[in-house]
Amino acid sequence: MDSTFLQTLEELHDTNEYQEIIDIIEALPKEAQDTEIIGHLARAYCNLAQYDYALTLLFSIEQPNDFLWNFRVGYAYYYKRQPLHALSYFKQAFALHPSSDVADYIALCQVASTQNKSLACIQATKSTPRVINPLPAKKLENKQEKPPVIRYLPDDLSAVKAHIEQYFGEIVDILPSSSDRAFDIRLCICPPNEKNDYYTISTLGMGALPMNIPEEHRTRIPARLELIMTLPSDWEFDFSNDRCLWPLHWLLVTAYLPFDKNTWIDYGHSLSTSIDHTPFDASTKQSCILTIKLQDRPEGASMCTLPDGETVRFLQLLPLYPEELEYKTQYGATALLRHMSNTGHIVCPYRLNTCTPDLLSARVNPSPYLC
Repeated sequence: MDSTFLQTLEELHDTNEYQEIIDIIEALPKEAQDTEIIGHLARAYCNLAQYDYALTLLFSIEQPNDFLWNFRVGYAYYYKRQPLHALSYFKQAFALHPSSDVADYIALCQVASTQNKSLACIQATKSTPRVINPLPAKKLENKQEKPPVIRYLPDDLSAVKAHIEQYFGEIVDILPSSSDRAFDIRLCICPPNEKNDYYTISTLGMGALPMNIPEEHRTRIPARLELIMTLPSDWEFDFSNDRCLWPLHWLLVTAYLPFDKNTWIDYGHSLSTSIDHTPFDASTKQSCILTIKLQDRPEGASMCTLPDGETVRFLQLLPLYPEELEYKTQYGATALLRHMSNTGHIVCPYRLNTCTPDLLSARVNPSPYLC
């Protein structure tokens, strides 16, 4: 194949134009799609998280004695969460071309296989998340293979954005994650409107990758999820002020959690900043998150149907005090939300702690929220 054409593919790869790579290659006559071109096509599908089809392409040009072929097969299996399958191909790649980069992948596969760890991890702190990317930082010595940026396919992205605007309000800004990780989760800002006198902040991209739902729950719970938080209409979006940023930070921390820990999120699940419940920020004593159903929303808001029929579920996050988390642990999420029914769902750093000893028995005039 012409070297200029191959250089074009590399340039598109470097600018994350994976769909354009696919369109260009698939428009070629079949006889022009040689082994090297199909390798580029498989890499592009990998970068769009289409690992099964990438593997189909790779095995159509099986080259067990080729370094790049073994590396790419291992790469696809690795991101399919099949580290044992990936391991044998990475080992063969290493035998063909010893490299510290491939050695790192071998170690990651061994860790994931023996300890069931996820492919990435994040440390939740009060500052900007420190991201530990498991992908080797160095380039492969003879060929650069960039990590796949996991995001919605274009039609799916359009469907999710349309759903957000239909049920939560106009998207006036989309904030990128501050991390450089391969999973692209962003935040949509929907300002107050005639229906809702508060901001709605929604994740965008979490649902591009399905969660690891336990088999017994897979018929009940969609594997794809997005999360929202609601903020007061006078909330300041000052990105130099931690006091204004902690809800956004913890929305992202929670969104990445199922993939960091190879787990899942459902109604009633909770997390805390630390064992000793360090507050989210100096402006509040709240330190925990509870996942609840969408509040103050019309029917249909909680489920978004993608073009292929798959469903993305929407849930809401509610910050809690440590005492409220303890109550939830003892009596369950539903009991806590009934007890908190006067609280409302909008984040308020200084709201009343509903589970102090003097308030545990007092609950009057329940509101329709948080139930």
